[in-house]
Amino acid sequence: EYVYETGFPEILTGGRVFGVAGLARPQIFFDQGHNFYGDKWVGQMSFPDHHRYSKADIQKISDFLNEDERNYVLLSEKDWVKLDGFLKSDRVLVAKLEIRSIKGAKEFHDRLGSVCK
Repeated sequence: EYVYETGFPEILTGGRVFGVAGLARPQIFFDQGHNFYGDKWVGQMSFPDHHRYSKADIQKISDFLNEDERNYVLLSEKDWVKLDGFLKSDRVLVAKLEIRSIKGAKEFHDRLGSVCK
């Protein structure tokens, strides 16, 4: 059993947040973002895990940012690494996602340690 904890950056008053994620289970990320930002959350765009962002994908994200100076895009750290060189804006937010095991943590770490030696 795992716990997903996400740290979200604050935004300016009047801001609108659009989530973008290429994760195995993006709905968890989106639900937490929506809960944190409330009515400031205006939508989301999901991609498959390990997605290679195309020029068209980047253009859609940029179009939202450029539509209004109050718009922010929220990315996972994983997606930010892929998109960092392409999204030039101080309104790109990066959420820190932490997954913690609450059951079987010792067994998991022991097994991981034996594989990574």
